Amino acid sequence: MGKYVPKSCGEYLPEVMELRIDSPDPEHVAGELYVKGDVVFCGYYKNPEATAEVLRDGWFRTGDIGTVDKDNNVFLLGRSKNMILSASGQNVYPEEIEVILNELPYVAESVVLQRGKKIVALIVPNMDALDKAGLTADALEAVMRQNLVALNAKLPGYSAVNDSELRFEPFAKTPKGSIRRFLYK
Repeated sequence: MGKYVPKSCGEYLPEVMELRIDSPDPEHVAGELYVKGDVVFCGYYKNPEATAEVLRDGWFRTGDIGTVDKDNNVFLLGRSKNMILSASGQNVYPEEIEVILNELPYVAESVVLQRGKKIVALIVPNMDALDKAGLTADALEAVMRQNLVALNAKLPGYSAVNDSELRFEPFAKTPKGSIRRFLYK
């Protein structure tokens, strides 16, 4: 207890709350994260329908997808509503791809989504870095093609990004700073 495990979001404390993963093998097969206990909210203000959708038998269905190890470390992969079912039937979590993509040269932010049977990355380039490097539009296109190759080399084949599109305006965000994904389908 108390030791950070890389790639985890930390450990949960069984004496504070209960946690379960909706999966036949929560340590190895991802599933939706459910929590229960005094730390869980009572429901959405004046919205019994939304409350009924996420609270069942005292369990809060978080919408987060992840695993938990034997030491109670929780590993989040993404959100259930964002999950992509690949052409081969594999679950693809766009947030995992975005973390890698956002670390590549000249990428400010990205959204990964499915269009038809293809996985597509919408990319907002880091314009300050581009200006500082003096890159032309053609050079930017070449860098983004190289980024796509580098990205796919780090991903399993079933989650490879098939195409990318450049966007030159930041993505619309919620008040807490999350990208409003539904606007970009």
